[in-house]
Amino acid sequence: MEEEMGDRKSDIRTLITTSHSQSWQILEKLDTADGERILYQEDGYSWSVHNLISHLADAERGMLGQAQRAVAGKMTVPDDFDLDRWNRGAVRKSASKNIPEILDQLQEAYTAGLEFLDGLDEAKLDVEGRHASGDILTIEGFLRRIALHRLEHAKDVEAILET
Repeated sequence: MEEEMGDRKSDIRTLITTSHSQSWQILEKLDTADGERILYQEDGYSWSVHNLISHLADAERGMLGQAQRAVAGKMTVPDDFDLDRWNRGAVRKSASKNIPEILDQLQEAYTAGLEFLDGLDEAKLDVEGRHASGDILTIEGFLRRIALHRLEHAKDVEAILET
């Protein structure tokens, strides 16, 4: 059983590091002009590359905090949490940050995520908590979502930069 758990933790670490590496190859090339490019239009709200990477930095810290609170047996997010409102507010708060500052935050979140994983008793991978989206995730699920969320959005950035 212990070997199986070790494999799980190793698999999560591999996913996190691979997603980071693949996304970082895209994100580290961004410059100020790239930040102005529009990626999405939602309900009359435009998401630029700058907005998106700000969202990523905030989301990674936020999801990691949710996982940490779940492990500690605390409420992860309030029942009435509005993820869309939160995301827009977080992006507004980061408007004055430049791309290198935001990328530094992403790097810090990546490092913190690995440290959290490394410090976990492997049995904690099955602890559940409520994600900001309302989904109930295990700690493993939180860590996987963090990695895949960043990679998904990095690929969106890559696609807009190729046009």
